[in-house]
Amino acid sequence: MVVGDGSFIPVHIFKLSVEMIGEHFIADIAFSDRLGVGFNLIGRKGIFDYFDEVIFREQQREVEFRRSGQEV
Repeated sequence: MVVGDGSFIPVHIFKLSVEMIGEHFIADIAFSDRLGVGFNLIGRKGIFDYFDEVIFREQQREVEFRRSGQEV
């Protein structure tokens, strides 16, 4: 997979069942030991498409997902 600086890292992609805000869907989730950041979140496809807003709080190590006034 290509990362932000243009380099490639090996990833393992799994189709996983996800349930958030009462929505249930299948998403491709990628994991990599080589990502090297606090949030080991790769890509947006399959997760971010379901939400209006995604808020990252680095210091609290939190990610908030919002959809039409709801939040997780």
